[in-house]
Amino acid sequence: MAKPHGDDQSLSPKEPQSPQKEAVTAPYFLPPYGYAPYEPYDDEVDFWELLDTLRRRKWIVILCVLMSVAAATAYLLTTTPQYQISIQVRPGITGYKENTPVRGWTPDDFESWVKNQHYLSFFPRELLDGKDIPRITSNKLRGANFISLSLFHPDPGVGKAILERLFRNVIDYYVNQGGDRQIRSTQTEINKKIQELQDQKDRLDKIVSQELELSIKERKELIQLHTHNIQKLREKRDTEIDTLQQLEEQAQRLLTNTSDLIKLRDKVIAKVPVNDISLLLYTNTVQQDLYYVSQLQESIADVKKSILETEGKEKEIIKAVQDAQREITSIEIKIREDLYLQKQAIDRQIESLREQMASLTPLEKLSGPDATEKPVKPKKLLVMTLAILMGGFVGIFMAFLSRAYARQNETSVSQG
Repeated sequence: MAKPHGDDQSLSPKEPQSPQKEAVTAPYFLPPYGYAPYEPYDDEVDFWELLDTLRRRKWIVILCVLMSVAAATAYLLTTTPQYQISIQVRPGITGYKENTPVRGWTPDDFESWVKNQHYLSFFPRELLDGKDIPRITSNKLRGANFISLSLFHPDPGVGKAILERLFRNVIDYYVNQGGDRQIRSTQTEINKKIQELQDQKDRLDKIVSQELELSIKERKELIQLHTHNIQKLREKRDTEIDTLQQLEEQAQRLLTNTSDLIKLRDKVIAKVPVNDISLLLYTNTVQQDLYYVSQLQESIADVKKSILETEGKEKEIIKAVQDAQREITSIEIKIREDLYLQKQAIDRQIESLREQMASLTPLEKLSGPDATEKPVKPKKLLVMTLAILMGGFVGIFMAFLSRAYARQNETSVSQG
């Protein structure tokens, strides 16, 4: 069997030779010169020994903790406090399908948009004062239809202005500059509908005006005809009145003559002897006059009846003229009211379309920007807690390292 390195045969004990074979036992070798004898390794850790080590070297632990706390304090004193500014947004309306809003973006789309840092091209660099663009983070709750955007800034007012301006820049690009195809297409369609309604409103003015003029013209012509008929009736009435006066005058003359004849007849009758021929003449003349008076009275009654009928027709025509005038006023009012109502309906449609146009946006702001009341970075309690823990861990490690180094030195001295 080969000998181990450093084996010195002269140092091995001599054993007597025996012809009989002995039981094989584990060989015992002496260690090389200058090495400590081999001792079995004990895997067990003495807990009390560890505590004693920490007790003896507690100043190392305390020093490490103090140094770590001092470094953390220096970090807290030199680091600029940061406020968290947040804004909550959700996907906006980018189109309409049968007047039903369509939201072309999803919270996941916008979250990916933020993670890919597409917001950099919209950042208001004039508010940064030459500083680096702060990083924006997004936070979306599972199942929620909104997303929260946040950034950290030492000035909460400036931070809120940055988020607000960023939001406005994004809206301006996607809405006013045609960055979103669906929004651009919807805007074109809505503008076309608005123009059609405006043209319809203009045509409505013309159509209603023509209808009004036609209706008024028909009634004015009717009024003119009635006025002409009234004039004729009045002329007829005047003629009949003149005729009536003449007839009445004739009747009055005949009655006067008849009265005179009757008186003469009475004188003739009173004479003795009676002149039969004169009496007969007077009697015939009186009878004829009375007959003529009767005829004249019938004519007078007919003329009076005709005058009354003429006056009645005149009143009816005058009433028809007044009705036509009222109809003209009523038509003007009704048509203008209908025109006003129709215009109002068109204006409401136009206003509704303009509201739809104004509501087109890839994002809607739900709240914010809002800033925290106190700085959130650096987190003093967390930093100090970590500093104490790290200082303690390093101190314990250094304490055990110091113990191991000391034991190694003790071993070297004892072997030397």
